[in-house]
Formats: sequence, structure tokens, C-alpha cells
Amino acid sequence: SMRNNSRLIVLSIFVLISFFIPQASFCAEATKVIIGMDAPTLSDLPLSVALKKDFFKPEGLNILQVLFRSGPTAMQALVSGSIQFSTGLGSGTRAAMAGAPVKGIIGFNNKPAFILYGRRESGIRSIADIKGKKIAVTGLGSTTDYAARAILKHHHFDADKEVSIVAVGSESVFPALQRGAVDAAVLWAPGFAVAEKLGMVRIQSLADILELPGSGVVVSDQLIKENPVL
Repeated sequence: SMRNNSRLIVLSIFVLISFFIPQASFCAEATKVIIGMDAPTLSDLPLSVALKKDFFKPEGLNILQVLFRSGPTAMQALVSGSIQFSTGLGSGTRAAMAGAPVKGIIGFNNKPAFILYGRRESGIRSIADIKGKKIAVTGLGSTTDYAARAILKHHHFDADKEVSIVAVGSESVFPALQRGAVDAAVLWAPGFAVAEKLGMVRIQSLADILELPGSGVVVSDQLIKENPVL
């Protein structure tokens, strides 16, 4: 069932992080573990539940969450060692494919929870009206950027010539859309409900175009080397 799957994911996160930081349970003082989050979504709920329930404290782990403006920025922090984990699975997967020393260790879901919304005031009623418009994403190279480009490509638009993709940071995507600084934006839950309540136009869900993990946990190769699970 969905409830059992959620419990299994929460347990998996707990076990994985505990394995990667094995020395924590033997320390009198809690070991600080920093998790980077580029755009908190409902897909991260398993991790949020684990933190809310204090599953890590009995193991001597003090989990700190740091919000980044975009996935690529979180990946830079992960590679540099500033953080130990990141929930930017999409950005992490693409970074790994490009040669970055990172690996995804768990996915929270198998569908990307990103939807392109547009402003009625900008004359947008469907994807056909997107030409020449500004689309907000968290950052260039981020999962929202990837989502925007995948949606545009699916509908035969040239993302580099027929629209303007604007990186505004995760905290500013919805405000930019709401105040009209951009004409459209790639949003994530729970922003969907607010967007529709305000009369925004639901243009295209990335999940209807392709199937890939929407979020999960990424670690650096260095951390795996220092604390191997196997």
C-alpha cells in the first residue's frame, strides 16, 4: 500500500544516512550532518517525516537542512564537502552523467512532480501561447530548467530561441509568476493548488511526458569512499 511504501522509504533514508555516518552512534556529542535542499517539495515528505519524528537523534545524528537557490548550487556544495547529502536527485543525476563525483542513493518517487503554469494576464491559455514569453526556473541546469526545456521540446519549441528562460532562485519562482515579472514558471507541490486558486493556467505536467525519479538523496563519491556501505 501507499502507506507501507512511505514507511519503507522513511526507513531506507534512516538506514542509509546512519550507514554513511557510522561513527555518530559512538560519539558523546551528536554528529552534525547537513542536507542541502534546492526546492522543498511534497516529494521530500519521507525525509521530512523522518526529521519530524526525530528518527536520527537516538543514533547521535544532528540533521541540519540548508536551502539552496538551485540544484546545481547544491551539487557544488556537495562536491566541495560543505554538505553531506542533497535532495536534488535530478540535478545530481545529470551532474554525475557529466562527470561530477556524486551518486544518487535513493529515489523518493518515479514521477517528476513539476508542472508548467502560465499567467492569464500574459495571454497564455495553452502551450501554443508560450512563444516569446518569459519562463521562471530555479536555476540554469536545475531540474526545473530541465523540465521547462523538456516540455518545450515535446511541443516542438526551441528553448534557446523562442522563449526566455529566467533563473530566479527557488524562493522566487512563484513570486515572480504572481507579480508578473515572468509569464510562466515551472512549479512544484504545494504550489500547484495556490496557482490554480489564483487562476493560473496549467499548461503541461512533466510527468505526462516522461518517467524519471522526481527527488531523492545524492551523496558525493568522497563520502562513499570514506564511509562505504558495502
